[in-house]
Amino acid sequence: MSPAWFRIHPVMAPAMYPSRAAACITDIADKLHSTYIPLPLGDQSIASRTPVRWLFPTGTYAAHVWEQGAEDLHLVCMAEDSKKTFWSVVAEAYEIEQFQPPEDDIFLLPVKRIMGTESTRSPGSRIYLRRCPIPQTFDIATMAGYGVPFYDAEPSRTPHESENLAMIINAEFMTSRRSTLVRRANGWELFKHVYMRLAVWADQNGLLAPSVGYLSCESLLWSVFNIIDANTFQERLSSEDHYLQLYLQFCAIDLARMDKAEVKSPGGQDFARHMTPQGIQTFCLVAEEAFKRFLWNDKHGDKFPLRPDADSSAQGYNEFIATANQFFAITFESWSGDVYTREYLARRMTELRKIIASRLNARVWPTAVSRTATSVVYLLSSLPPRFRAATRNTQVPTKDSKSVLRDIENDLEYDRGACVVTLLEMSREDVQKAYPKQRNNVQGTEEIPVALDDVPAPQVSPSTRFRDASSVLARLRYDTKHTATAFEVGYLDQHVPTDFEIGYIDRFDGLKWIGLQDWGRETEEEDFIPQHRIRMVRRCKDDLVIWDREKRIDLTDETSNLGLEHVRISVETS
Repeated sequence: MSPAWFRIHPVMAPAMYPSRAAACITDIADKLHSTYIPLPLGDQSIASRTPVRWLFPTGTYAAHVWEQGAEDLHLVCMAEDSKKTFWSVVAEAYEIEQFQPPEDDIFLLPVKRIMGTESTRSPGSRIYLRRCPIPQTFDIATMAGYGVPFYDAEPSRTPHESENLAMIINAEFMTSRRSTLVRRANGWELFKHVYMRLAVWADQNGLLAPSVGYLSCESLLWSVFNIIDANTFQERLSSEDHYLQLYLQFCAIDLARMDKAEVKSPGGQDFARHMTPQGIQTFCLVAEEAFKRFLWNDKHGDKFPLRPDADSSAQGYNEFIATANQFFAITFESWSGDVYTREYLARRMTELRKIIASRLNARVWPTAVSRTATSVVYLLSSLPPRFRAATRNTQVPTKDSKSVLRDIENDLEYDRGACVVTLLEMSREDVQKAYPKQRNNVQGTEEIPVALDDVPAPQVSPSTRFRDASSVLARLRYDTKHTATAFEVGYLDQHVPTDFEIGYIDRFDGLKWIGLQDWGRETEEEDFIPQHRIRMVRRCKDDLVIWDREKRIDLTDETSNLGLEHVRISVETS
């Protein structure tokens, strides 16, 4: 994770809207023949076009606390066109053939991602376009005074259209003078600075991860707004630190009693509906630790600690370790090169992490600690005992951790022919060594990568077909140049304590070997080792590798020239 000073310093806040984002929005508005409505609108006059299409910013972008390169950008077009006509305009504007209008009225525009600064190491901001019809009683000329109305009771309006309209209602209200926060002198600037400091703190502690049941940027934005807006005229609350104390106190004390949180907005949306019980309790736990530090620092005359420094990212990970006494690793592995299979696995991976966290009553660190072409590894840490009563159906490992983890593995529902999921307990020392250097995913919407968590499938040379494991076995078994009894098959027991398949441990520690003549003779399902688990083939006498799946090495045709009298095959058990 990268230093976030650029994101928090008040002087640099306006620089978060460089010309790249503005240019993209202008280009989109021109392509759609629409009018961009900046927020707050104020006394600006809007030139009308025919047909009427108004393009609104939403969320953190409308609130001027959006981070370029790290958060996606959602634009809502309020149009008088029918759904079919509007999406036909989009298809024509971007030259999309055989375009199918999205049923949920949200579309990822085929435009280049908006990248952030080089230091952020973020994947870039994608731009989503949403559509909603114009409410019958809406007048753009009176929006500043009366806001954006809801739809009347019209059965023709879909839930997706109502949700997209609610995003406009939220953004317009937050930035308008109808908000008490905006009416207060310097109230809006105070809110922005408090939010940005809390956003940095949440990001560094792995709390901005909506895909695994934690906060989204939108839920954090509105929770901060609601608390500050409700207390904006209290005289004792005169500085950022006072509002930070109030926010953390609420999260550490009041929210800790809840299994379900609510973060309401004027549009009627609950931005915390995606949060899991473990996500809520994790947020309370981290807020509690920050609140304790605040009380200590305040007593001794120090400043509030929620300020970024060179070690703040590592500090968040260290607290992830310090607040737990048990740690687990989830390994997702797949060797499929099919893009649709890998898209399915990417989605399923997200759900399985939440399921496992619920069963173990554990906290998920959202960033992978290890990635290869075929595997992704995530870490979990147990929540303190006082939080266990808030979560049901947990199965916290005690004495026989291995059997409990095996039961959870067996209960998981996923395509075992395309993916293998392994759950192992880890030591505190191993977790400390596994600090992930990449940044958390803080996207406001769930990320659906096109490959296994954005890890590309192994590439085969265009001029040479890479031999698969089945072909290697057949060649070694049936080629007259070789004798089956001269070969051994090696496999990796995934439940060996030293095998966690994390970057800091040698992947091939703990390998076991089986004779080629015995390969495939197992009759019990738990003992059977399928061919897709094969990882490498090597010569016994000098360990020369002649076939390696990950490195795409294949010297099978040269075995006779190499004098391969004894060969072992390395695989993993399912």
